[in-house]
Amino acid sequence: MRHKATKGRRKVSLCDKMYQCRRCGKVILRRYCPKESHQCGATKCPSCKYYVLATDHYCFLQTVAPKAHSDRLIFFDFETDQSSGIHVGKVSRG
Repeated sequence: MRHKATKGRRKVSLCDKMYQCRRCGKVILRRYCPKESHQCGATKCPSCKYYVLATDHYCFLQTVAPKAHSDRLIFFDFETDQSSGIHVGKVSRG
């Protein structure tokens, strides 16, 4: 069986899914970094999710998009007593 042959349920061979750079020897998935855009020494930044050279990349944590606010509100009412010197909760309604 040849290395590019599909096997079993797999419709795409491993060679079609990944490649090995001839200069740096790194094995890379084609869907994340196509062969044409590969740079030796580049790594995937965990913050911005891009392949970058670590020596000149200074990204910061990305801001998270705010979630849509709901019209539902929750209210609480706590009744407490501290006449004995200890703060004790009596009734809580939510």
